[in-house]
Amino acid sequence: MALVFGSYFTLNGNGSVEEGPWNAPTQRTAAFGVPGSTVLAGAQTDRALSFDIWIYNSFATEAALRTAVAAVEAEQNKETTLTVDSQSYGRCLFDGLVPRRPRPRINSPNLGWLWIGQALFTQLQP
Repeated sequence: MALVFGSYFTLNGNGSVEEGPWNAPTQRTAAFGVPGSTVLAGAQTDRALSFDIWIYNSFATEAALRTAVAAVEAEQNKETTLTVDSQSYGRCLFDGLVPRRPRPRINSPNLGWLWIGQALFTQLQP
């Protein structure tokens, strides 16, 4: 599965996008001596999106892999459309990469050096 973040980067994925619930601001109010409370609920604002990824491209050295991971991390806080296969998510902010293992960099005999982790995004509007 391919994850494309506008013109910034393309990553290989493992699985599907995990969509968090939409956040909505709420305000709860209670007054002293009055039983019960009131709740004001606002419209949906944003939600978290995450995607399990592997960064690999037959990297011969760990240094080359670190350079590729740093290039993706340099795009943190950029906003554009996120596309995973044929599903598009508009107005997404890239929050960064998180390792999914205690040692995310692995030297594979078939793939070279690879990084296993998760890409985190925030979709800014429904």
